[in-house]
Amino acid sequence: MGVFYSAGQDPIFFAHHANVDRMWYLWKNNFGGQDLEDTDIPWIDPTYKPTPRFPANKTEPQVSFAELSTKFPATLDSTISVEVARPEEVRNRSDVEKAKQEEVLVIRGIEFPANVPVKFDVYVNDDAGSPSGPDKSEFVGSFVHVRHRHDHIIKTKLTFGITQLLEDLGAAKDGSVVVTLVPRNGEGKITIGGFSIELSPCV
Repeated sequence: MGVFYSAGQDPIFFAHHANVDRMWYLWKNNFGGQDLEDTDIPWIDPTYKPTPRFPANKTEPQVSFAELSTKFPATLDSTISVEVARPEEVRNRSDVEKAKQEEVLVIRGIEFPANVPVKFDVYVNDDAGSPSGPDKSEFVGSFVHVRHRHDHIIKTKLTFGITQLLEDLGAAKDGSVVVTLVPRNGEGKITIGGFSIELSPCV
């Protein structure tokens, strides 16, 4: 369950959760446990206050395309940036079409040892030399892996919906975007296979 990006597909997770539900029922109905659902607890039914994401005041990538010479597969031992082409069909869509299909950034061929903690952040059209924080529109998200005792190599991919993000950046019509990966943990142990932009049906 420590593999965050796939924990929801783990059958052990469901068995564990079902057992927690069973113990909770026994606690309340058979052993006279306190019904916390009727107790005033600060973190129950809180008001959600999302972190604001401020729109960018630029429409151009902060790195020259001529500088993007990374060849893939590549080892993520330092910050890397790459220009990723956007297919024609994703650049001229109506709002109705965008509601039906999400534009998705795919990071393929992510490989790393299971016994190494891994984290890297993903940015679009940001300054590679000084990446923004998570409160800025250029920040797409993070990949996180909690180390395990196994020593095998994990191979996976990462996807991010970027339709709204590109709208915020004023880049919805651009023919390409610059994707920047910033390693935070596990530098030199992570291999990146490549990038693509695809359309995925909205569920």
